[in-house]
Amino acid sequence: MKPAHYINRELAWLAFNERVLEEAARESSPLLERVKFLAITASNLDEFFMVRVGGLQALMDGGHRAKDVSGLTPSQQLEQIRVRANAFVSTQYTLLNNQLLPGLRAHSIRRLSALDLTSPQRAYLEAHFMEYVFPILSPVAVELEGPPVMLPALQIILLCEVVDGTTGATPRQVLLAMPSSFPRHVTVPQPDGTGHSYMNLEDLVSLFVQAYFPKENVASTARFRISRNSDIAVDDESALDLAEEMESLLDKRNTSATIRVEIEQGASREHTRFIQKLCGATAAQTVNVPGELDLRAYFSIA
Repeated sequence: MKPAHYINRELAWLAFNERVLEEAARESSPLLERVKFLAITASNLDEFFMVRVGGLQALMDGGHRAKDVSGLTPSQQLEQIRVRANAFVSTQYTLLNNQLLPGLRAHSIRRLSALDLTSPQRAYLEAHFMEYVFPILSPVAVELEGPPVMLPALQIILLCEVVDGTTGATPRQVLLAMPSSFPRHVTVPQPDGTGHSYMNLEDLVSLFVQAYFPKENVASTARFRISRNSDIAVDDESALDLAEEMESLLDKRNTSATIRVEIEQGASREHTRFIQKLCGATAAQTVNVPGELDLRAYFSIA
């Protein structure tokens, strides 16, 4: 059979996820079911990049140029995946911003920003932050020329540019990673007690991040999230200690190569370049996301 008779496996998988996204776009379906389908597509895409794209990246980095049955080399597959996946992400956020979020707001389910808060709500959130969040998060200062920093995969990370207003010293870059064990959404009480209002954890931390730097000023922030290559197999036949082998596997996955970097829209060019260098990511591996990061969180909304 000729390559023209075959469809590339990875592009076929993306076509499958596009079909799932069509369920999120189906206006005849219940709203929360549509929200759940959106979260499913986000979860699927994460796994796709970590495993399928991670494997292709390893092949390309290893110099493999053999074509698959559809006639594409690993580098050609990666290029077509990039174009197709970027278009998919754009469709996801168009659907979210233009249909799902307005639909949720119409049913009194609202994500609040700092500008939406009343004085009592802000006071409530500040108390929540100081009691539950502030003692747990640990700021980590980073330098591109300094020792490498282990960036957690699939967690939202807040990059802060911190300036000493009195000395005028060179700004510091500090990271705050949102723990995966924390709820993504913090419920915000409504004055009339109706509906469901919430603030995202990264919005809460951004709102009160100055508390970590009492003698400095937070000049600007950016948010990003990385995916790492998880296409690493355990050799369970030759391993003498399977538990030790699994522990080694998990360590490798925590430090494996960066496959994708998602940066929330609004980050400056300087922040974007800094994040790329920090993660060891290329421009082709970077996605500017037109909305909140990690849409898997909409499982909890549904």
